[in-house]
Amino acid sequence: SIGGAPDVNVLIRGASALNNNEQKLVIIDGVVVSPDAGLAALKNMDPESIGQINMMNGAAAVAIYGARAANGVILVTTKKATGTTADDPQLPTNSIRKNFRDHAFWQPKLLTDKNGSATFMASFPDDITNWKTIVYAINNKKQTGYTSGTIRSFKTFTGVLGLPNFLTEGDEVNIIGKTQNHLGDSINVYRTFMKGDDTISRASFALRSARIDTFTQIAGKTDSVKYGYLVQSDKGFPDGEVRSIPIVRQGTLETKGIFAVLDNDTTITIPADSSSAPLTIRAELSAMPIVLEELETIRTYEYDCNEQMASKMKALLYQERVSRLLNKEFKGGEQIREMIMKLSKAKNKNALWGWWTNGETVQWISIHVIEALLMAEKEGYKITLNKQQVTDNILFLILKYPDPEKINALRLLETLEAKINYNPYIDSLQKRYNKLSDYDQLRLLQIMQKHGYMINTDSIVKKSSRTMFGNLYWGEEKLRYHVTENTMLRTSMIYTLLRNQGGYNDILKKIRLYFFEQRKTGSWRNTYESICILDAILPDLVKEELSAAAPKITIHHINDTTITIFPFTTTFNPTAPVSIDKPAGAPIYFTAYQKFWNSKPARVESDFIVDSWFENSGDTIATLKGGKAVKLKVKVKVRANAEYVHIEIPIPAGCSYESKTQGNWYHEVHREHFKNKVSIFSTKLGAGEYIFEVSLMPRYTGKFTLNPARAEMMYFPVFFGREAMKRIEIK
Repeated sequence: SIGGAPDVNVLIRGASALNNNEQKLVIIDGVVVSPDAGLAALKNMDPESIGQINMMNGAAAVAIYGARAANGVILVTTKKATGTTADDPQLPTNSIRKNFRDHAFWQPKLLTDKNGSATFMASFPDDITNWKTIVYAINNKKQTGYTSGTIRSFKTFTGVLGLPNFLTEGDEVNIIGKTQNHLGDSINVYRTFMKGDDTISRASFALRSARIDTFTQIAGKTDSVKYGYLVQSDKGFPDGEVRSIPIVRQGTLETKGIFAVLDNDTTITIPADSSSAPLTIRAELSAMPIVLEELETIRTYEYDCNEQMASKMKALLYQERVSRLLNKEFKGGEQIREMIMKLSKAKNKNALWGWWTNGETVQWISIHVIEALLMAEKEGYKITLNKQQVTDNILFLILKYPDPEKINALRLLETLEAKINYNPYIDSLQKRYNKLSDYDQLRLLQIMQKHGYMINTDSIVKKSSRTMFGNLYWGEEKLRYHVTENTMLRTSMIYTLLRNQGGYNDILKKIRLYFFEQRKTGSWRNTYESICILDAILPDLVKEELSAAAPKITIHHINDTTITIFPFTTTFNPTAPVSIDKPAGAPIYFTAYQKFWNSKPARVESDFIVDSWFENSGDTIATLKGGKAVKLKVKVKVRANAEYVHIEIPIPAGCSYESKTQGNWYHEVHREHFKNKVSIFSTKLGAGEYIFEVSLMPRYTGKFTLNPARAEMMYFPVFFGREAMKRIEIK
């Protein structure tokens, strides 16, 4: 660093050689100057106004200032900044900074007074930054305006902590601490580095401008860790930061278990398990606790494609109905309104819906979304669905559709409650009934039944199949994993037909037991399947009465335990085989499962083959360099045509995103960036090989775990492939 004495000229060596790709980040008094203007502003500064200049390069620069500092940082402190002025108010100096966030305030309901002014109080977070302030305005004539400005948060003496956004168990990371002095004079500093409540390192040093500390830490087996970087000057100024970061576990969470409806005299045996994972056993007399658990699983699902948002909204609306029946408070109203708003924004130019926002129309998804919106409207929520516009669009195209899409269009019109004459369309389709697939025949029968046509349900019943437990279903095994034509959805359609026809109570019970029999892993296979089944059976489950016969089960493990009071839950280590006996009597809904963490998941080459590597300028690299952008590439080999594919690409904790752009638009319909991974979605991938890439900036040096990249069919994740777990070093 240099002082700004009158006889000193400032020279940045090599400045003329810097081009747009090599420009250093210029920060003047804590404010980042735009890349185009930074160097020019520095060259044009009055040397007498400069208090200090510092250079920062490499991983330390990127760790503190992000990807924009990849070519280094020039830190300039002016003499003005060494004093406190009214223009640059300082943050409070009497506390360690702990409250950090990306937004400072949000005031959407301000009104101006007669002088055209609006004022409010706001508590800023503890970030030392230059806040961008944006103001939108509208008057009573619907004229709008926009302006922006900046609010600078500043301290003359700071201790700043540089941490990754997350860590993975076992990561060895070099954490950065930076102490900066804007006071102008050299001061003595006392520095403390803490992990949780434990002091890891202490130091004292003289400081004129800035100092970088590096602390090597290993991520333990906890869900988060807290670090503190605290500094105190001999002039009494304290500062520092305390930050918490999440720790991601190595590997994958796996669950194994069974679910069964014990209806008659039944025995179930669970083998002994030498793993340390405890076995949880649950037994219920009513299906409602199982249904409520399924609804919660749907509601909390991680992703938000249009189908999943519609399924979540239906799940919330069912939760609201059940809460009313049980006289319990329902707290999901705001989430329902949020889903309505998101779905309203997600429709495409035809006012219908694809898999993701603005996507090409997918009719079964559009039907599902409209059903959810109208269901919300009937429950008293306000929706913004232009039913007439959608109806007009469908009627304009319906005669051009092939028969399967024509049936979809009629379903859409029915869902919209369109006031049209359906009979000519139905009669036309009926003439070609025998040319339709079994699935399309069922869908046409649903429409016919709703409009008063006679249908032969007895012939449908004769086509049923039975499980080994005697429960009923429809459909061929080869269609088991088709998204919309599988056995589960076909059976749910027939359930609705038979219930509406009446007189099939015993058969309906066997169908309900089939659905629960298929819930072997603790839930149905995907959100759409779950909500379609619940659409069909939930009205009957709500009315279902418990049997008067007192049931019991006996659990045989090390000791025998007979259970007569339900619901029942127990957890123990299955060191010996476990058997459950249930005599004849009322049915019991039985669940047994183990959840365990596979910390070293093996590579899986099955329906998909996944490989990943890092590239720089087209060259494959084994070691990353801090501040040098890289591409994480993933090759997915698809062995057979696949629909609705989800590719998950974890990233190393030492990296942040260089950019968050959409990838290959032809193969991708949506991409989401999380702290620790990228999720990519493709509607269709034909057999072949596909390359996906993620742009990363290595920021923190160390050795990091790279969890396995994975490709799967989103609605049937049993079809998947994954890479092996890897270790990557950043220098």
